[in-house]
Amino acid sequence: MNKRNADSNRILNLATIEFGDKAIGCSVRDLSTIGAILELKSRAAIPERFTLLLWRNEMRKPCRMVWWDRRQIGVAFD
Repeated sequence: MNKRNADSNRILNLATIEFGDKAIGCSVRDLSTIGAILELKSRAAIPERFTLLLWRNEMRKPCRMVWWDRRQIGVAFD
């Protein structure tokens, strides 16, 4: 289910959610210019705002969580 208003690409890339001194691995399931859908192995305690490190191109994106459902979270890029 796509909850964003921008063209997106279904992909599977590895990424890291970074906040404070913590880092949690995740998979990027869907990516657009304005946000992404991330999948986690478990529903960890993730704050509303964090930095997403996309491994493929080593790009860091400041994010905010806009929705969550079980092990997936939708984020908007700040």
